[in-house]
Amino acid sequence: MFLLQIISLSLSVIFLYQTYCNFGNQNHNRLKFIGIMICALSVFSLTIESGNLSEEWCIPMICCSIFLMMKFAVHTDSSAKHPRKYAFLHGLCLGAIIMIRMNNAIPICAGLIIIGIYLIIKKQWKNLVQNILSGIFGILCILIPIFGWFKSRDALQEMIYAVFTFNFKYIHVRSYIPYTGEPFITRYLPIAAAGSIFLIYLIRKHKIELADWITAAILAASIWMLMDTNIYLHYYTIFIPVYFLVMMRCVNQMKLPESLILLFVLSWFIILNIQRIPDLAALHRQGPMFTAAQQIPEEERDSVIAVNLPPEIYLNYGLTPVSRFCAYQHVHFAIDPDMKVEFLDTLFR
Repeated sequence: MFLLQIISLSLSVIFLYQTYCNFGNQNHNRLKFIGIMICALSVFSLTIESGNLSEEWCIPMICCSIFLMMKFAVHTDSSAKHPRKYAFLHGLCLGAIIMIRMNNAIPICAGLIIIGIYLIIKKQWKNLVQNILSGIFGILCILIPIFGWFKSRDALQEMIYAVFTFNFKYIHVRSYIPYTGEPFITRYLPIAAAGSIFLIYLIRKHKIELADWITAAILAASIWMLMDTNIYLHYYTIFIPVYFLVMMRCVNQMKLPESLILLFVLSWFIILNIQRIPDLAALHRQGPMFTAAQQIPEEERDSVIAVNLPPEIYLNYGLTPVSRFCAYQHVHFAIDPDMKVEFLDTLFR
């Protein structure tokens, strides 16, 4: 899993660097890119929490789509035609995110809406339809094999419930929570920094370009999503590519005010990351629940249920849960009471 995380983050960095080069920065000092990367990764390393969460796995697809959007926006000619292969790749990225967690695709959708509006303004009707069809084809290339795999194992209904039905219920029930103090600053400082820096950048510009409109849409949609569903810190991992995009877009026009904002953000997250080091060490020390799971005899490991504990209890020791609702029951049952009914029926049948 750790190797997969390294590959995922490496792909994201590659896409982000290519985006940086799209803005004509390839001949500039690469220290700027490294500086932006340090600022973004300082936020990433804190918001990622324990890792292996849906937000982390969506980042490469978001970075890929942002790269393609900026490449089109910066290098588009007077014909304004959007390459169909880009739309197909956007479809692949959207399809992958849809099967991970649908609402994480909001930044991509926001940017694509602006491109669609741009094609409409330029009256590129044929190109618009071609791109829509190419995008749908890309999405289907991801969805059809996955749906087919679950169908072949008679688990299609369960997959649809877990990925779509329950997710909609989850978003509806678990939404905004007011925060104060350090949790509030940690969640909203990158958002405030990105928003203020981009606003200063737009005020200084004489002409707003397509890349600016796309960046503004991605930024606004991401802020709206996180302001509405702000429960856990790891939700804010999805903002890292957006934060990076704003920094890349504005880096060549940054002056003292923006530099001070970035310095404050960097200092805040470096301090919090240093304070978190003892907690990271504690993650490697197995607690009582892990010790108890390890002591379960081999012949009894197919008859285990853990109540309101994380799923790694099962994964780490090869345990087979007696119910498909095997973890975090107190959270999930409150969202969908039908899950509690089935859980109890499974235990007492």
